[in-house]
Amino acid sequence: MRNRLAAAMKLRRLTERAEGPVRTCLACRGRFLQKELLRFGVAGTGQVEIDPGKKLPGRGVYCCRRAACLKLFVKRKGKILKALRIGKADCGLVERLIDECRLDDVDCF
Repeated sequence: MRNRLAAAMKLRRLTERAEGPVRTCLACRGRFLQKELLRFGVAGTGQVEIDPGKKLPGRGVYCCRRAACLKLFVKRKGKILKALRIGKADCGLVERLIDECRLDDVDCF
């Protein structure tokens, strides 16, 4: 109970000073402003894609722009599918985009 209260207070402080909605990175579980994160959603083709305009319909998942988080994000395909509440999806496009970004500890995108 005490941990929940502490987490709620921390979130309240974060949102009070934040300039917009706060979202959680799926990889590192850190909380950031929505505009600082990459959003991924399911396109009409059934592929998980980066949603730069945050306009794809339905649920979305967020990830930091750090290379380490993006690599961990790709490894957690099961968590992506669970968060998007879909049974099957192709994450190949996401993997290819992250493979192109082969930088360590540097912001991507």
